[in-house]
Amino acid sequence: MNYIHALENYINNSPLFIQVLWSFCFVLLFIFILLVFLHSSLRGSLRKKEAIKKKYSEKYETLLIQYLYSEEVSEQQKIVRLLNRDSGNNFKRNSIVNTLIKLKDEISGELEVAILKLYDDLNLDTFAISKLKSKNPFRMINGIRQLNIFHVKSVHAKILEHVNHEDRLVRKEVQLYLVKLFQFEGLFFLDKLEAPLSEWNQIQLLEILKKFDNQDIPDVTAWLKSTNKFVVLFALKLVRVYNLYEKEKSLIDLLSHEDQKVRLETIITATHLQQLSIKSVIISKFEDISLEEQIAFLNFLKIAYEPAEVDFIHTHIYHTDFDIKRIALDLLKSNHKELYDSLDCNSEDKDFMKILNFMNA
Repeated sequence: MNYIHALENYINNSPLFIQVLWSFCFVLLFIFILLVFLHSSLRGSLRKKEAIKKKYSEKYETLLIQYLYSEEVSEQQKIVRLLNRDSGNNFKRNSIVNTLIKLKDEISGELEVAILKLYDDLNLDTFAISKLKSKNPFRMINGIRQLNIFHVKSVHAKILEHVNHEDRLVRKEVQLYLVKLFQFEGLFFLDKLEAPLSEWNQIQLLEILKKFDNQDIPDVTAWLKSTNKFVVLFALKLVRVYNLYEKEKSLIDLLSHEDQKVRLETIITATHLQQLSIKSVIISKFEDISLEEQIAFLNFLKIAYEPAEVDFIHTHIYHTDFDIKRIALDLLKSNHKELYDSLDCNSEDKDFMKILNFMNA
């Protein structure tokens, strides 16, 4: 007590600045103690919650396994009633759903069908569907993902309403739901899509479609004419992946598209399909297209060159761009050796001479 009293006298008799400093120290000490207490309480709460979560998870996993392997209908009905009762509690319901998802990932065949039926019997889809009205994107994603996992097709119209949602992750989940459950028919969300469709999303959708044996590919013509350039780009990937040779007319039309990326992808697609009819169209406006398109077209000529194009190639061996110059010289050497050998080996164009010397080495 004497020490406390002495400290109190010292502070009271100290200058104002020292008193303020001591007050600040006491406040910091109080905050520190409070934070330590809160941290300890939070950790205790989390441990308790985790223990409860583990307890329910083990309980429901045991019940669900009994349900799956029981041969007595009365026992299965008893388990369903118990699960149905617990599903009224949000925490317990989440535990049931998570356990169902875990088991579904580990089984297949008739047992997987039984899991899907149990999910339906417990009416758990109604809680997932209710999340579609949420303003929280992550809650919506959770709901759509759950409906996808348990193959709930009946709500596809409600999910399609969110195809242009402002949140890109919600849009992605909508697309995955539609394509996973409806395969190529699910692609008709493209008719309504006004938002962007990222490159990664396009790749994911294509990877899903490749897993299906059913290759009844819908007509992509309307998507190739879409006002949404992302839809057009995805449709071009479909043309390439599934070798839709009959879309030659659509490809020619897209060579005049306002977007450079679309025009470039069109040339790449035509190269993959070796659509020779596009060559005359591009040659006629070669100087007006972008450098990337020019290079892509010359690479196309590497696999589809015709002797009548010699003048076009010869014109571009002195092009200002190094890559175009290199490809043109390579085409000339491969297809017109005599003309190539007659080229001026004393040109003042340094890049031209560098390429020529390398090719002649």
